[in-house]
Amino acid sequence: MPAEGYVWEAKENLLCDDEIIRLARVFAEMGVNKIRLTGGEPTLRPRLESLISRLAGVGGVEVFCK
Repeated sequence: MPAEGYVWEAKENLLCDDEIIRLARVFAEMGVNKIRLTGGEPTLRPRLESLISRLAGVGGVEVFCK
């Protein structure tokens, strides 16, 4: 993170967990078979373990955390 000048995105502009799961299902239906959480915003979520568990439950998708 830069020491200065960073403008935080308003919380209402971020996807909620349910929206992320919905997108994962849509992507899986389109043939996507891997979802990678690479750090940054996703790993700062208060219920990260729950989100990963829910993503892992999406049929045909593997979840990777780095």
